[in-house]
Amino acid sequence: AMSSNNLTAYNCPLFTSCSSCLQTDGVCGWCNVEKRCTAVNSSCSNVISVNPAGGQTYLDVCPSLLNGSYLLPVAVTRLLVLSTKNLPPMLPEYQYTCSLQLPSTVISLPTIYTSNTSISCLYTAAQISIPVGTSAMVANISLFWTNSGTVMYPIDPLGVIQVTLYNCSAFSVPSCTSCL
Repeated sequence: AMSSNNLTAYNCPLFTSCSSCLQTDGVCGWCNVEKRCTAVNSSCSNVISVNPAGGQTYLDVCPSLLNGSYLLPVAVTRLLVLSTKNLPPMLPEYQYTCSLQLPSTVISLPTIYTSNTSISCLYTAAQISIPVGTSAMVANISLFWTNSGTVMYPIDPLGVIQVTLYNCSAFSVPSCTSCL
């Protein structure tokens, strides 16, 4: 009698995020320092892999930006603290960057690494202007590792991460300190 077995082959380098890389039944691993997907038995010094037989998934090990909604007054300089999971520390050659995707533009914000469970994005007052007649607008936010500013590697988002940018003056509040 003949049996037929399905064999799935993975070309690990084609995966560009930790989550997609680690959904390969334990064949591929995410090289956390180099931000690339590789075979589990590669020479990378810091390979993240999962043990599917043990019930482990990419959600347990991949650096991730957790879903959330945030409020940000446009006229106030403020730290926006984002929730993360499994975030590796910053290294001299790598930095994090927050990216606000607005309808008409994308704004990069510098970051302050706090821990593997949070990172702060520094928003400077008046970096964004809200159109006249509009009190607020919604932007998506993403988090990236940057390699000396030349290559941006996305940190996997777990859900939708949105920031509502608002104008305090639209709420007839004399000072933004009372509408934070």
